[in-house]
Amino acid sequence: MKAAVLYRANWQSRQLEEALRGANLPYKLIGGVKFYERQEVKDLLAYLRLFSNPYDLTSFRRCVNAPSRGVGPTTLGRIEACIPEGGTPLEGLAALVRSGELKGRAGREMGGFLRLFHDGAGEKSALTLAGFARWVLVESGYLQSLEEEGTLEAETRVRNLEEFLSAAAESEAWAWVSRSSWTASPSPRTPTRSKARRISAS
Repeated sequence: MKAAVLYRANWQSRQLEEALRGANLPYKLIGGVKFYERQEVKDLLAYLRLFSNPYDLTSFRRCVNAPSRGVGPTTLGRIEACIPEGGTPLEGLAALVRSGELKGRAGREMGGFLRLFHDGAGEKSALTLAGFARWVLVESGYLQSLEEEGTLEAETRVRNLEEFLSAAAESEAWAWVSRSSWTASPSPRTPTRSKARRISAS
């Protein structure tokens, strides 16, 4: 037996997808991208995973330039070359920033990126998962960049992030962030070479 489920807005797919997966029912999304594979959701997950596992180079590569911070392939390669043996990508970035080799916008933005993770260590222990995800969206400038874009696509992405926060509030478990069925992430400790007002969650 086959059935079709219609919904009005992209953000509404999240609960439907989770219900189908929970019932072990295969499904195919027509004319769209699965909720946890959408760019903005994967970007936020990358931030949360890097906070949870600072050795996660895959997540670092994704969130270091989301939103755009002027970090291209050359700069990223220099950062990774500075990662100490057994160290983390953030340690490599800190070493490069201290060296003074990063100039202009990239230097300023990378300093702010490091401060985000420094400050976030305390916020992570003080806030709920949903509250911390909201903090990351605001303090990283991600939400502000979408608001400044001012397009229908950006508005849709904001709504998807609001739905993500609803999912995080329902779970409130950091293991939920690392669910491998969404995106692959390196194993822990594996060394490898203002602002928005709309989003709310308790």
